[in-house]
Amino acid sequence: MYNHTILGQIGIELYSFSDPSFATPISLRDIHLAHALPARAVLPALIHQVLDLGCQTRQREAIGAAADFVTAPEISQVFGELVGLWLVQRWIDLGQPSRVLLLEFGPGKGTLMADALRAASAMPGFLTAVELVLVETNQTLREVQADTLSGYSPQWIESLSAFEADAPVLVIGNEFIDVLPTAQFAVANGQWFERLVALDEAGGLAFVLGQPKTPVLPLLPKPEDGLFYEIMPSLPGFLKDLSGILSAHAGAALFI
Repeated sequence: MYNHTILGQIGIELYSFSDPSFATPISLRDIHLAHALPARAVLPALIHQVLDLGCQTRQREAIGAAADFVTAPEISQVFGELVGLWLVQRWIDLGQPSRVLLLEFGPGKGTLMADALRAASAMPGFLTAVELVLVETNQTLREVQADTLSGYSPQWIESLSAFEADAPVLVIGNEFIDVLPTAQFAVANGQWFERLVALDEAGGLAFVLGQPKTPVLPLLPKPEDGLFYEIMPSLPGFLKDLSGILSAHAGAALFI
């Protein structure tokens, strides 16, 4: 998925993720000028670009059973319905508040949320209490979500930092943590190097090893040849911020 042939088809713009839900443009020229960039800054771009390309310029979709990849909600509605039952139980545990913020990270096509809310509608009062907030940076997917979830008046934000909680919060995220930017490290000649992305002689992208650009060396184990290690630098801060919101306003989170 990250070879230079595919990148050549995708085009010219990649994205650097400094926050789990935020992207800023980076060009191939920037990679050339920097000689190499961390894999955590480049690889998530391919997901972002393939989603955009798939939704906008190809006749088949990027997400689905016959598309580039598929997730559980697209296979069976039972998955989302079980999440809906979890939401109802957590709402009951909170004392059935008259207002609750329902926050979803990485809502995809909106399939999971649609199935969850349909199942949860069997509980009197739940849908009336819910205010739906979706964390999504991709405008194409926002349009798909707006259509799928048109009956629930969703709101969109680009990152957790833009979320303003003033009521209990229920959080779900399916395969969201899985795709957070990951820094990759490998041992060579008895020391740790970071796996970087650089331009090869043909002008395509290639993996190289270089001096670590991500300040996590103290977290890595003793270097032994052959070791390969991955760390999500943004995950601890993300979980700390989310925990702070849940502690202050009550609620629960489910990441699958």
